[in-house]
Amino acid sequence: MIKKENFHAKLKPLAKLVLSFSITGSLLLSMSGCYLFPTENNDPAPPLKKPPEITYDTVEAKRQPIEDKLEVLGKIMPSRRIEVNFKGWGRVTGVYVAVGDTVQKGEVMAEAELIKGDGNIEPSKITAPITGKVIYVKTSRIGASIDSNDTFVELAESTQMQAVYKGNSAAFFPVGAKVKVEINGKAYEGEVTSSPVAKNEEAGQVEVKVKDLPADILMGEPAMISYVLRKRENVLLLPSDRVYQSRGKWYVHVLEDGIRQERYVDVGIQSGAFVEITRGIKEGDKILK
Repeated sequence: MIKKENFHAKLKPLAKLVLSFSITGSLLLSMSGCYLFPTENNDPAPPLKKPPEITYDTVEAKRQPIEDKLEVLGKIMPSRRIEVNFKGWGRVTGVYVAVGDTVQKGEVMAEAELIKGDGNIEPSKITAPITGKVIYVKTSRIGASIDSNDTFVELAESTQMQAVYKGNSAAFFPVGAKVKVEINGKAYEGEVTSSPVAKNEEAGQVEVKVKDLPADILMGEPAMISYVLRKRENVLLLPSDRVYQSRGKWYVHVLEDGIRQERYVDVGIQSGAFVEITRGIKEGDKILK
């Protein structure tokens, strides 16, 4: 038989151990609760950001004048040219001018020995019939053969210059048409004096009399010739990059109530930079790219 005193003595250390674990567990639970259930953060929430406003690249349909203009590149040339030749067959004995020279009326330009029908040799010379500039010389070689059918020297009357254009667009310039001629950045008034239109030709040469040309203008100088084919005032215009074409139809993109809409339009004069709109939109409409 076990004595009660000894049994109770053995239980005391065990009870102390259980109590110790119980206290420690309570402390751990209370400490972990701080982490499992954090205190509420009472700081105010950041304000909501407003979404960026959508912007559109638009242009407004406006009324303006427009021109359908034809521009061609010509050059300054003499309005009068004269061909000079010897009156027979023979050989050159002297040439006293070169291309680019200015000669005075009556000045000797070349000499030759011509062979007559009877075989005799006759000296001959050609002189300048006008004061002008030499634009062609057949040869400068002494002893070269010449013929009466050949032009030996060609002169240009440098005091009377004009603008000249040769090309496929020549038929668009009627005689009498008023044009603008730009030379070295300066604009001059001009009038068409010769055109293939008057000769019922599709291509050829256009000659323009230019007003107030400077006396020192050089032959061969580039000249931009502009002719207004059509002109209209107070019409609805849009930049060319806002007007599109597909399958033979023209259309634009209109911004209406914040919505992009496609509209078919009719076009008139096209100047390159602008297009005339004759139907489909109204003045003030916002046009997108």
